[in-house]
Formats: sequence, structure tokens, C-alpha cells
Amino acid sequence: MMLVFYAFCGGAFGAMLGGSAAFSLTGLFCAISMAALFGGVEAPFLHTALAFGPMMLPAVSYAAGATSAHYARWRGYLPYGQGRNTDRALMTLGKPDVILFGGVIGALGWVLNSLMNRIGLGVVMDTSAAYIWFITLTLKILLDHEVFSKPDDASARLGRFHRRAKCWQPAMTRPFDMVLMGGVIAGLAACCTAEVLASENPAVREYGIFLPFTVSCVVLVLGQGKTQVPTTHHITVCTAYAMAAGGSIGWGVLAGVAVTILGDFLGRVFHVHGDVYICPAAMSIVVISLLVKGLLPAIGAYSFTSLPWALLGAAVVVSAWLQHRDTNAAAAQQKMTA
Repeated sequence: MMLVFYAFCGGAFGAMLGGSAAFSLTGLFCAISMAALFGGVEAPFLHTALAFGPMMLPAVSYAAGATSAHYARWRGYLPYGQGRNTDRALMTLGKPDVILFGGVIGALGWVLNSLMNRIGLGVVMDTSAAYIWFITLTLKILLDHEVFSKPDDASARLGRFHRRAKCWQPAMTRPFDMVLMGGVIAGLAACCTAEVLASENPAVREYGIFLPFTVSCVVLVLGQGKTQVPTTHHITVCTAYAMAAGGSIGWGVLAGVAVTILGDFLGRVFHVHGDVYICPAAMSIVVISLLVKGLLPAIGAYSFTSLPWALLGAAVVVSAWLQHRDTNAAAAQQKMTA
């Protein structure tokens, strides 16, 4: 029961700070844990009790911050359009029920995440991301009575999945851009993870795979100052999951590219229309983690070390062609309207 109480406090704290700040704190606690781990300190406690414990686990603090903004808008404390704002510190509203709501979401997140791990789901998927997707979508259905939301006029004219329609990360939405940037980020994460997995220290091998994820989270701290930084933690963590499950660097990079593309797709389906932050990163992590931790090892796919490079090569060619075609089409349309 004390852990549930800690999670309640962590969720309330996440609501006070807002989802983005709460997630950045998780990254900072991860950085402390990683520094201790690679400094030779026995640091599993720092990792399991602080960074991914009942106070800072994303299913607790981040989920509470994201859903509490939605709740505050639903209650009328925020105008429409602010229910998806994870940057706002909700303690500034002066509404105790918003903070209590965050505490309940955090406690529920810890309980359900613990149950999922107890029945073995943590072996084949990221249970924290699964709860974030579940709770945000559930509240969208219950409070807003919708699943996908209606696209705005501009996106409706173009089509929900048009590359110039409203999207999650505009700088990473064109086909070749996603393959290139996702591949570069995943490549860095894969090389880092390979070094970690080569360690003779079992604690480093077990917990050190979250080092690339930590870097992605700490980078998001810059976003608190409104600099234009990308969200990359879904890329780095899925790359590490693939390699820790037995995949080569090629499989890690392929996982990173796949989760980049999937995040853009799921963002258009569930997130960008409506007024609740249904995290595209969390959604894509759930799907890709199921593949790289569960399905691919089960069918023995990781024994084919050349396959991911062939698939990556095909992705480069196809995405470059699609982006070139789209650029030419846009230029022709601009000439016609000029």
C-alpha cells in the first residue's frame, strides 16, 4: 500500500508540474542512475526506485500530467485547445481536484503496470507505455465521447494522412526525412547499446540499455525553454529493446526507423485532432516493443543478420522516391496557383 501511496504522490506531483516537465524529471533521474551505474556503484535501486519507481515512472507522473490537463479542460478550468497542453504547470490553476485527479491516475498507473509485469507482459512489451495509451484513450472516450476526433478543415481537405496535413512532428513527417532522421538517431542508440551489452557487469547490461533513452529524455529538458528539439525517446528505447532481445545493430536501426514511421501514423490517427495528449511516442513504443521483444525472438528472426539491412535499403529507396514525387507535385501545384 505504501507503493500505491508513493504513486499517488508521484501522480499528483506530475499534475502539478505538467506532463512534459514530469517526463523531463524522469530523464534526469535516469541520468543520475546511469552515472552511478557506470561509475561502479551498485545502482539498481536508483533505477527501479527512482527513475522507474512509483514516483517517476512515466505511467505514473507523465500519464498524470497529460490526463490532468485534459480533465482540467473538461471541467472548464482551461479553454478548448489547452487539454493537450502538457507544458503547463497545472498547479497554477489553483484547483485541488486537478491535482487529486493526477494522484488517482498515478496510483492506478502503478497498480496496473505492476499487474502487467506480474503476469509476464513486461517481458514482451513496454507496460508503462501501454498504460499511457490505455488511460489517455479511455478518458478521451469517456469525457469527449470520441476515439479518432474530427480533422480540422485544412486536414479534412487534404486527407488525414496527407503529408502536408496536421501531424505530430512536422520536421519528421516526410517519408525520407523519417527514414533518415530515425535511422541516424537509431544508429547512435544502437552503437551505444552494443557497447553496454558487451560489458562484463550484469547490472550494466540489464539497466544500461536505457542510456540512449536517458539522453533523449534529457534533450527534452531543452524543450522546456521552447527550443525546437525533437522527441526521440521512442526511437532510442525501441532500438535498445531490439538489441537486448538478441538483435544485431541492423535490427536495432530497423526498429528505430519503424517506430519513427509508426509514431507519425498513430499520431495522425489518435493524437493530432482533438484535445487530449494521446502520446504518439507511447503508442508506437507499445507496438514495436511487442514486435522486437515478443514476436521476432519467438520466430527466430534475429538469426537473419542481413535481413534488416536489406529492409533498410528498401526503405531508403522507397521513401526517397515518395518524397521526391511529393516535392515535384507540390511545386507543380504552386505553379498552377501562381
